[in-house]
Amino acid sequence: MPAMRYGLAVMGFAAAAVSAVGRAGDGIEPEVAFVSAFTMNEPRIVRGPDWPFGGISGIDCVGHEGGMIVLRAVSDDRAEFAPARTARILIPNNSDPSAPGAIPLVLDELSDETGASFETDHVDPEGVRVWPGEGLVFWSSEGRTREGVPPAVFARDSDGATVRLPLPGAFVADHGDKRVQTKGVRNNRGFEALAFEPGEGGARGVLYAGIEEPLTQDESERHTHCRVIRYDLTNDGPRASNLDAQRAGVLLYPLGPAPGEWIGVQNGLTELVSLGGGRLLALERAERMIESVPHYNVRLYLTEIHGAAGVPDDARLSEVDAEAIPAPMRKSLLFDFDTIADRLPGGRPMNFEGMTLLPDGTLLVCSDNDHGVEGPTVFVRLRLLGLD
Repeated sequence: MPAMRYGLAVMGFAAAAVSAVGRAGDGIEPEVAFVSAFTMNEPRIVRGPDWPFGGISGIDCVGHEGGMIVLRAVSDDRAEFAPARTARILIPNNSDPSAPGAIPLVLDELSDETGASFETDHVDPEGVRVWPGEGLVFWSSEGRTREGVPPAVFARDSDGATVRLPLPGAFVADHGDKRVQTKGVRNNRGFEALAFEPGEGGARGVLYAGIEEPLTQDESERHTHCRVIRYDLTNDGPRASNLDAQRAGVLLYPLGPAPGEWIGVQNGLTELVSLGGGRLLALERAERMIESVPHYNVRLYLTEIHGAAGVPDDARLSEVDAEAIPAPMRKSLLFDFDTIADRLPGGRPMNFEGMTLLPDGTLLVCSDNDHGVEGPTVFVRLRLLGLD
């Protein structure tokens, strides 16, 4: 069925403008300046179905409107509280606490490539990117391995028509003869990260799709890498059916370790943002429970594809030593959110998953609030310095 668009919402808005600079680690020159943080309460729908919109796991800036910044956001609701959906959100263009608190929001239902709505637990939206001027929205699903639903990357046009991008076989789970998974994306560890890099002329681009943690066949105590698919895109028109998406290779992204005292905790890749020319910002997050309260360690890295080698589809990295794996993407630490914990709502980093560049060059990061379980959605605005 065609995508449905609904309504307006009213959101509570609170802002705190502060100033601090966190220097990058590992001898890297760029700096990241903390600009502001604000919270956004759950929306109250004014028109249309009473669908909530929390659990924001991906955001992308699509422009300005009436002095506000326009975001496309995706909820990681597995079609449990409402149909799988993205939203068009307006946020203030500054951190002034007197900024308008009523923020329009338009909900768009997501459908599969047949036009059908997703059944509960048959989708897990995580990433979203918009192709500027082309009318296409890319979004990713982690899939539901336990339910036999593979991960996926979709492209959706303004009419709601959707196509599924080709996926290497290595990413599809295979449970073998004894129903033990031997390869593929593990449950709830799939496509968290999407980045879009526009090409010259507007009709070409590159899409990066990264999984949160290593594939089953790549798990190893000797090294920790997750795979990132690169798609070369050509678009001959505003319809999803005109999109030509060719897999240009699969690269390895090296995950950093969780904090030393967090024994047994796996770090994960939650988002990518393109800076152009094969350079990207990468967001990593580790989670552990302390007295039944989730705590997060979140770090921002600068990474690049130059010098990285492609990974064969049949490679099983768990069977090789670190020195034998294909050359991974290079990365450098830019920012540790622990350095600004006292300036964040709640006094600690939250479950930051979404990230986008704003028109003024600042970086906006948002939290997944688990649909209200972890309080309001938290937005953090950072200024990037020295990233020439």
